[in-house]
Amino acid sequence: MMDFKVDEAKCIGCGSCVRDCVSGAIEMCGSVPTVARFGERMCIKCQHCLAVCPRGAISIFGIKPESCGTVKTLPRPDDVASLLKFRRSCRQFKPENVSKDKVAKLKDVLNWAPTGCNSRAMHFAIVEDVKAMGRLRLLLNKTLLSAIQNDTLPPSMSGMKLAAPLLERGDDLVLRGAPHLIVAAAHRDAPSGTMDPVIALAQFEVMAQSLGLGTTWCGFAHLVIGNLCSDAKALLNLPEGFSPSCLMLFGEPAVVYPRTTCPEPYGISVIS
Repeated sequence: MMDFKVDEAKCIGCGSCVRDCVSGAIEMCGSVPTVARFGERMCIKCQHCLAVCPRGAISIFGIKPESCGTVKTLPRPDDVASLLKFRRSCRQFKPENVSKDKVAKLKDVLNWAPTGCNSRAMHFAIVEDVKAMGRLRLLLNKTLLSAIQNDTLPPSMSGMKLAAPLLERGDDLVLRGAPHLIVAAAHRDAPSGTMDPVIALAQFEVMAQSLGLGTTWCGFAHLVIGNLCSDAKALLNLPEGFSPSCLMLFGEPAVVYPRTTCPEPYGISVIS
């Protein structure tokens, strides 16, 4: 149930909520917004009607405007540009747990990750403890070495045969010494299951960087888990119907980059 309510003492009849409702779930009845015919069925639970109301007159799904944030502080454009330009794939991590306060902030911001059709059909698995990460690290590297030795690597990973000596001496080729990881998984019925997890981890990465943490997109670990290690999938404890989509390593960096790089510019087509 939408439980759509309007405080008529506050409502000024501006219609902002109706104009911002992409699914047409609400409409104006005179000067007051109300649920449209079939509105219950059409609503995608985005809460835009609540967020856009200038007077805080709308409640929906039991959520009242006073329960929502109203102080908007945005970083300056130069600060955002600096954050993005100084971002590096972290290759050296401290072997220690990230503070509980930082982890809590990272998990909290995930709730605002957008999804196609506002499906919210995502689940996240986070390895929060270095000891648990150690067990996963051992499992993945052992599984990879076994696949190389038994010649059971899938074609997409055939190039890893040359890595056998490194794995045999104990090098961590899969998780790169990171103390933590996050896996974003989309439900098989998600309307935008390919892109939603990528967007979520991009948002997670920006927050992590703002907290001074190092991050690395780790497609290789995703390959190993997806193709070789069903035990790792079980360790991630994903609900039925969810599959790992992308993976990011994170932790306190053991290195500081005092300057940005100068990357070759991408091509840009301008249509005017």
